[in-house]
Amino acid sequence: VLSGVKNTSEEVFGMVGKMFEISANTLQLTAVKSIASHGDQVACLLSWQATRPDGAKLIVDNIDVYTVKDGKIIGVVVYSTDVNAENLFWGSN
Repeated sequence: VLSGVKNTSEEVFGMVGKMFEISANTLQLTAVKSIASHGDQVACLLSWQATRPDGAKLIVDNIDVYTVKDGKIIGVVVYSTDVNAENLFWGSN
């Protein structure tokens, strides 16, 4: 449910909903560290944190690359700076 390609807005919202469920609504964007654009792409360095009910914490930076067309995001690729920490926190969902 969490990793992998999402082809519809329903799939994206389902993924985000699951992330809030797993993190007991603690998932938060804590910083936008950098934004750069080139053509129809925008790259953002973002900091995130979350805590599960069992006390496990996730603090991670991601580089998100958005493709924009006609003012709308039509594609996103997310690069985690700590895939192992994310896998441990989110599980094999």
